[in-house]
Amino acid sequence: MAEVEGTRTQTTGSRTRFVPLCGVHGQEPMCYLLEVDAFVFLLDCGWDDRTEVMDLKELEAHVEKVDAVLVSHADTKHLGALPYAVGKLGLDCPVYATLPVHKMGQMVLYDLYLSKRAEEEYETFNLNDVDRAFGMFNPMRYAQQINLTGKGEGITITPFPAGHSVGGTTWRITKEAEDILYAVDYNHRKERHLNGAALHTFNRPAVLITDAYNGLTEQTSRKLRDRTLVAGVMQTLRSGGNVLIPVDTATRVLELLLVLDSHWEHQKIGLYSLVLLNNVAYNVVEFAKSMLEFMNSDISKSFEHTRDNVFDCKNVHLCHSLEELEELPDQPKVVLASMASLEAGLGRNLLVDWASDPDNLILFVERAQAGTLSSFIQTYMDSDETEDLQMRIKMGHREALDEVELVEFQEAEEARKEEELLADAVYGDAGLDIMDIEEGNEKAGGIQEKARAVGQVLIEGFETPEGAVAPLFPFPEEDVERDEYGEMLDPAEFAGDEDPSPTSAPEGLEGQLDGEDATMLEESPTKVVVEEMDVIIRASLQYIDFEGRSDERSIKNIVTQVQPRQLILVHGSPEATQGLKSHFETVLKSVHAPQPLEPVTIDSVSASYRLRLTEDFMRMVRFSRVAGNYQVAWVDGELKEEEVGSGLALVPNQGALQAVQKAVFVGETRLAELKEIIQSTLNLSVHFIPGGLVCGDRVVIRKQGSRLSFHGALSQEYYRVRDVVYAQYHIC
Repeated sequence: MAEVEGTRTQTTGSRTRFVPLCGVHGQEPMCYLLEVDAFVFLLDCGWDDRTEVMDLKELEAHVEKVDAVLVSHADTKHLGALPYAVGKLGLDCPVYATLPVHKMGQMVLYDLYLSKRAEEEYETFNLNDVDRAFGMFNPMRYAQQINLTGKGEGITITPFPAGHSVGGTTWRITKEAEDILYAVDYNHRKERHLNGAALHTFNRPAVLITDAYNGLTEQTSRKLRDRTLVAGVMQTLRSGGNVLIPVDTATRVLELLLVLDSHWEHQKIGLYSLVLLNNVAYNVVEFAKSMLEFMNSDISKSFEHTRDNVFDCKNVHLCHSLEELEELPDQPKVVLASMASLEAGLGRNLLVDWASDPDNLILFVERAQAGTLSSFIQTYMDSDETEDLQMRIKMGHREALDEVELVEFQEAEEARKEEELLADAVYGDAGLDIMDIEEGNEKAGGIQEKARAVGQVLIEGFETPEGAVAPLFPFPEEDVERDEYGEMLDPAEFAGDEDPSPTSAPEGLEGQLDGEDATMLEESPTKVVVEEMDVIIRASLQYIDFEGRSDERSIKNIVTQVQPRQLILVHGSPEATQGLKSHFETVLKSVHAPQPLEPVTIDSVSASYRLRLTEDFMRMVRFSRVAGNYQVAWVDGELKEEEVGSGLALVPNQGALQAVQKAVFVGETRLAELKEIIQSTLNLSVHFIPGGLVCGDRVVIRKQGSRLSFHGALSQEYYRVRDVVYAQYHIC
């Protein structure tokens, strides 16, 4: 807020501060703070498949001041740290994402947890943390606007399509007249299941935050990419080998599924199996079937006309364990298995089993996260080594406890439950704080001493009479849901046993996977056995870019067309980041490529004024509707200061004549369009001349920039042409 002596104008503006917690000058997961005045956004909350807690130390230091989280894609690089942040770091704020990012992101983290737990005693987060985190989500549709309240008063957030993944989002954050765009991992190309991003439709935002991940990458056409994939796969299958494709759980894997399933369908392939293998395969495909409105417009139109869902995937076997995979016919297979990093998951097990066979193929479709097993293999692929790659990796698996271990486990569980019940009794009946109980243990000999004191009345006259009925066990009444017909019934109680089909969900993963440990993991006690294994890779190795991101040339063209006033580059190798920064410095005024924790502060003062329009003034205004839902009008009045602190008001001129304003034509029409309209409307011959049009024999229209001028004798033909041109504009 600023005041200028003499004119008493009131200007508005906002302060934007961007702080990268990680994900700059490298390929680390994305996690950034964006402060708009007093409101703090967390832009993505990424992690990698290793889930090392030390990677989140900067997030832990800033998590308390986060007011909202915006998630752009449904993979670990964008939302992997949310369960840990909510369950362990205390993140407690709304999370905004599109519906597909919400649903698919939950599947991704279920798969991550189950994969980790199958190989180690994983305690970094659990399924309850996942459910709590996703219970904080506010699902949105594309172009839906949400006006924030409280500290965020005046801020509007809007998601737009970003391509790359189903529900992938470019976020627009608006404060008054300023737009901030957060666009990472976008893809302008149309794919089989996704429309391309429309980033070029934004014009002159105040700030554009985008990534440099593909700053040094050139891509081939989509058709060539698909042909290369199919050719490599079919060559391996015909030679009797298997193909392992390490993929993510629920994002880019959908594009691969459609490409391969389409080939299987068109070629009527029955000799080879096509398999999707992860812990939540059934749920991923079912969710994809219900999200067609977020996908390629051709898919939606086809479903409306034929009711055929492209994600029926009739040629794909959905498997959730290695046992289910082994039950398939003994024939060459193509297996899309999670996880792409090979740090965990069923794909890691298949790598160990299939790597030593030279007939097999390991096909990578995305660049690996640094420090992972996939990264190690891809580094070997890029080298000039001719010898087979030898690795020593740790493999974990679960085994049932033996008799002695089972007895020890049961005794420990009983002791733990008794301790919990006793603590609950002391806490619930005596109103004691847990901290008080712990202090009492040290001073008075433990919980038992506290328990004996429960129920003793120390005021005379209130002693328990002799012979009174002994205390009863508590009996909480069950809260039964009812409707107008009485007690609500669960249809599952009446369902008969059905034989599981190859595409059915695994036990405990029905429906939407509520995530509770009791329903997800009902199993006998087990232990993790870890062994080191020597793996020699003799199988063929291949990489095909299926990442679905815009390449270097497209990034340069799109950003130049958007023309942001401030550009911030994140998430890319140092070479890619510096290369794009050097290019954009030649076409944009302000370009930033911050280091981790290096703040970028942008003070903006917009050419807008906050005024109150009085009722008397509004009665005199005549609005004209223009493109979209906008209305414009000439205003002529006086600024009047009202009560102290209430700002300025615009009131009608007192005693002075209203100024006569020239007409304004709102809109833009090209000469080629005018030519067709005049010909079809007036049935006149119209032809081009340099810089204009000749209409009939007497009228010439010339265009210089955005200015149109009419030349010719005043005649009926002149006015008819003029009226047709005027009709193409909104006049006010």
